[in-house]
Amino acid sequence: MRQRINKTLILLLFIGFCGLSAAAAVAESPRRIISTNLACDEILWDLLGPNDRPRLVAVSDLARNPQYSNIWQEKELPQSTGSDRETIVSLKGDLVCLAAFNRPEILKIYASINIKTLTLGKFDSIDDIATNIQRIGDAIDRSDRAKAMLSELMTHIANKPQARKPGVLNFSA
Repeated sequence: MRQRINKTLILLLFIGFCGLSAAAAVAESPRRIISTNLACDEILWDLLGPNDRPRLVAVSDLARNPQYSNIWQEKELPQSTGSDRETIVSLKGDLVCLAAFNRPEILKIYASINIKTLTLGKFDSIDDIATNIQRIGDAIDRSDRAKAMLSELMTHIANKPQARKPGVLNFSA
């Protein structure tokens, strides 16, 4: 009986150890990050910083467009992917940053081939942007940098003079 208890205890310890190892592997910071939209591109670029930017292996097509992007002049920008799933799969990313406006079938494809995704929701307000920055920071193990970035953003907003809102908006063609 005692021998059976010892074997059971050893087995449980082994299973527990394996479970801890698996949890540690899951919690590991992504090394190959792929961004499929401009919001993720810009947030990731700032959160990763110069030393960690090689972790960003692909950005959206808009990252290089001076009409829309704040990072278009950066020389170290990685290749662009758009949302081309073949390219994304070939890059062997361990995190793909998407937006809720991506087509649902794209989200399903990544899930079916076991590529971890981070899907950002809304982009309509400062609170939405703050949530997105923090979620990305948490996902790439840069929570502290995200908090500092948010603090800087909120300070910048607080120090901006308030624009007078128009009482009436008139639009005519």
